Amino acid sequence: SLLSTTMKSFLEICYCLLLITQALATPVLASSPNYRCDFGNASNFKNVSTVPLSTTTVTCRQNSKEIGASSSNGAAPRDLLYDFNINIFPEKMAVFGRLFDTSVINGKYGILARDKVVVDDVNTVILHTMVLSLILSIVTYNTLLNSGCSQLVKISTTALILTSCVIGPYVYSDVMEFHRPAVRFMMCLPHFVIFFKTLEAFFGFTPAGAKSSFWIFHVYFSNAVELEFDEKTIEPVKSTWSDVFQSARDVIFNIGFNSILTSFMSAHGFKPFGLCHAGKFYDSFRISEYLDPRHLGNCFLIAVVLQQGLAVGDSICSLIIQSVYGMKVQRNMNNPLLESTSPSDFWGRRWNLMVHGVLKRGMYKPIRQYSSSTIASIATFTASGILHEWIVHSALMYHRIGIPDESLYKPDNIALGTPFAFFLWNGIVISIEKKLGRFKFVHYLSLRLPRPVAALLILMSSLPFGVWFADPYYEGRLFWDQEGLLWTIIKIDSN
Repeated sequence: SLLSTTMKSFLEICYCLLLITQALATPVLASSPNYRCDFGNASNFKNVSTVPLSTTTVTCRQNSKEIGASSSNGAAPRDLLYDFNINIFPEKMAVFGRLFDTSVINGKYGILARDKVVVDDVNTVILHTMVLSLILSIVTYNTLLNSGCSQLVKISTTALILTSCVIGPYVYSDVMEFHRPAVRFMMCLPHFVIFFKTLEAFFGFTPAGAKSSFWIFHVYFSNAVELEFDEKTIEPVKSTWSDVFQSARDVIFNIGFNSILTSFMSAHGFKPFGLCHAGKFYDSFRISEYLDPRHLGNCFLIAVVLQQGLAVGDSICSLIIQSVYGMKVQRNMNNPLLESTSPSDFWGRRWNLMVHGVLKRGMYKPIRQYSSSTIASIATFTASGILHEWIVHSALMYHRIGIPDESLYKPDNIALGTPFAFFLWNGIVISIEKKLGRFKFVHYLSLRLPRPVAALLILMSSLPFGVWFADPYYEGRLFWDQEGLLWTIIKIDSN
């Protein structure tokens, strides 16, 4: 707990410093030559050149990926907001009796602005999604939640909404000519949520408090958050100023943490511990490769990237709903990677609770009415896996043209089936946990194990196979494209 608090405080300080340097840079850049980062394809930051144009242009080369974008491929250049030098590290530093070359940290760094094209496209998606969710919430409230509608009308409406959720992103990306993976990914998420909230409305498992009025139902149905409802009055719990300030703090922290983490991960090709042989689930399986410390380290950091990426969107939505609508929102992430006590605790009470909620009400409960909890759990994880396969295909594989790094994008490397295998595996793990939980020894052991040891054991039930889930996003270059939504730090030159 002390280590976690210390790290959190340190990262918050780093982000404050980042904001200060950015603010200080603004008036300077307004009266100085425009800095712009253009594309490069070198394998490292080592090759940096200055091109004598009408404006000062820095060509930054990083891990065979483009940092900015030129007009030739439809993406806007990313402005260099500020540059600074670091010369505080000695040539060698002794750590635990071993000498490390720390002089490579010294050099010239820059803070890149967000990619205007990606940001504008994401804002367009959000605006259109708000209109779509309003229309669908009206339809759902007046049909699926209306006891006067016939069963045929309800079935037809449900089928129509579910079909539109599945094919919508394909049609929308073609009509709007959205080909950037980050934009498409953002487009898929609300469709994913609406899909399962429609199912829960059809099967009658929408929270009672959400059905008390259309206004409350619209807020519940249209946002990727879990509202808190009072158990006695079934009304939404009202947010306090403390909740609003906490959400604002979370927004600042999550954006800052994401910027620093993405900067570090991008500089190492999102595999900071190096390439490993553990790959797709249908490849030859060697337990030693999946337990390779380098592989586990890469999987853990990618899990942190995914967790913090979801936390950013969650904190922004929470801030808006709690400050504008006055409704309290449940925190979506509850430190799942470090404090989980069981696989059920990880998936049910800590990781992405909004998705857990809609899956539980839209899939698990309807199936549980007619089967055992084991079958319902595996079916729910299976459904989640299929929907994640759909996200991979629609966001990363379908009609990808005119995108940055197109020469680096290899659609043949993206294997459908790996996210499905990951979720199916975790469904099996949950089922095994329920069976073992009946034994007194297992229950006794779970109570006696130190929290860090228990969390590590729980993490190891999924971490080695995390590559099955993350590999399509890595090969589809989603992580690199999402950099455009953040302010990132790059190394421009070595001293």
